[in-house]
Amino acid sequence: MRDNVIAKRYAKAALQALPMDKHTEALNQIHLMREIFADSEEIKKMLVSPFVKKSLKLDFVDSVTAHVKNSEFWSQVIKVIILKNRSGITKLFFTELEEMLYDELGQRKIDLIFAHEHSEETINNVKKEIEEMLKTGVVLDIRIDKEIIGGFIAIDKNKVIDASVDSHLKKFATS
Repeated sequence: MRDNVIAKRYAKAALQALPMDKHTEALNQIHLMREIFADSEEIKKMLVSPFVKKSLKLDFVDSVTAHVKNSEFWSQVIKVIILKNRSGITKLFFTELEEMLYDELGQRKIDLIFAHEHSEETINNVKKEIEEMLKTGVVLDIRIDKEIIGGFIAIDKNKVIDASVDSHLKKFATS
């Protein structure tokens, strides 16, 4: 719980340091930053290790961030996290920052789970329905999960829309 509060505080500070015209760009890069600094087990271990000199960690951050847009922003943000010995919150930080960036752009990220592949038209129709229900623009992260049999499940941080065949069958079986 405490890590969530700290990650949110760091994300808010980072968002304030990022010019408004760079929000979309940062949102496009956040997946890559999360993949490198939070999802890679080897890099996570190196960043939290007390046996690796901070100067080596900071040099590593510079070498990685030098190759992306907004390199100065990403370098500074990640360096602050390392210098404050908060490398353990990196994944939470990226999640919070992503959410805040979407909010700033008037959108919400939705995990949309289908049982199988669908046409672009079907996906757009589902997207429109979700946007009408949530009364905001949405960005979809589409996944396939054959266990839901058919239909879809839409998930955001506050709401789950379960229109799957699997959930309907379970409801039918219990009534």
